[in-house]
Amino acid sequence: MIVNKGFSFNNMVGEYGITELPHRRDIEKTELGIETTYPGQLKPLYSQNSFEEGSIAYEFAAIDTNNIDEILNFCSKYGLLSTHRICENLSNDYTFFNTSKTLFSEVVPTSENDKMYVSAFCNEVLTMRHLLGLKEALDNHNSVTLLTNLIPLLLSYTSTSEISSETETEHFNYQFYQYIRDYYHTEFVPTFDLTTFDDLLRSFLLRLEYFANLSGTEYDSFEISEHMDYKDIFHCTWQTYHSILMKLLPLVTIYTDESLSEFRFSKPITPDLLSEAGITEKELRQAAITCMSDFFNIQTAFITPALRYENNQLTADWKITTLLEAMYMELIVTFAPNTQIKKCANPTCNFYFDVGVGNSRKIYCSQRCALLMAKRKQRERDKQKRS
Repeated sequence: MIVNKGFSFNNMVGEYGITELPHRRDIEKTELGIETTYPGQLKPLYSQNSFEEGSIAYEFAAIDTNNIDEILNFCSKYGLLSTHRICENLSNDYTFFNTSKTLFSEVVPTSENDKMYVSAFCNEVLTMRHLLGLKEALDNHNSVTLLTNLIPLLLSYTSTSEISSETETEHFNYQFYQYIRDYYHTEFVPTFDLTTFDDLLRSFLLRLEYFANLSGTEYDSFEISEHMDYKDIFHCTWQTYHSILMKLLPLVTIYTDESLSEFRFSKPITPDLLSEAGITEKELRQAAITCMSDFFNIQTAFITPALRYENNQLTADWKITTLLEAMYMELIVTFAPNTQIKKCANPTCNFYFDVGVGNSRKIYCSQRCALLMAKRKQRERDKQKRS
């Protein structure tokens, strides 16, 4: 598939299998990983010079994260989310070999096979799915969907939870898990029972509130003794995240799974519940916009204009070194002012799709889903007639 989104990107695509890697949070255990068994060749995925209908990002976000075959099938079509061969080819050596930069990446040596954790791959799938959910909810002014997609983006344990990074949203996530690490006096985030997570979240929010109300002298001693940096609570983004969670938690308990990536609530999130909690659409929209901006900005932070010399001519393009960057670049181009994002109305389909504002009646991602739902509805009507 070659998707024309105003930039070019080729990825190393080969053969992949499942392997055991050291566990990220428990050094005495192992966990599943994806490893390159044959590095393959560069495959054009995005091109400025050709066009084929489709979206790699939407296909990625629709992956069933419980289905290893689906994960490996995606890798077989498009490669891993990042590869050493492309990331390490940042020099201009290709010009001295009279070849293109992308083809030269095939022969760049690498010390080990490309690999990544299955859990890391799945976290990226879920993150993109929730970001698409935020965009859809913003387009449709759906407060319930805004909240249910915002919570996982704020609280999921991902690689960004391990290193303090640049954006306010990632910093909020990092500081929450740093609070948990300090609570258990360990450098690793432990697994714990379902109710403990909710208790720790409430305690963290109260800690932020306490910190925000400290006097000058108390502030200095707190910062030195705790070795924590909660200064972002003085800015609007953290204050909005804090406000939404503090209003929600008196009415709802938040549960998570062992991987700290999926979340559920003790009662359904409804417009009435949001009204009772005093959570307004305005603050949810503000939180969603800042959260979405932070995620997209950090994922595309290393994309820069690039000038290459290929086929005896200069080519202007963008320097993109990973498939994950390319997919987020695709979505940035897609998220135009006159484009809306929708989730397929087929309840068994995870696909999102984009439509022009004038085509808002479209509710299915494909003709296949439209026909499938038409047959289901016809069977329901026939069943009602017989009864």
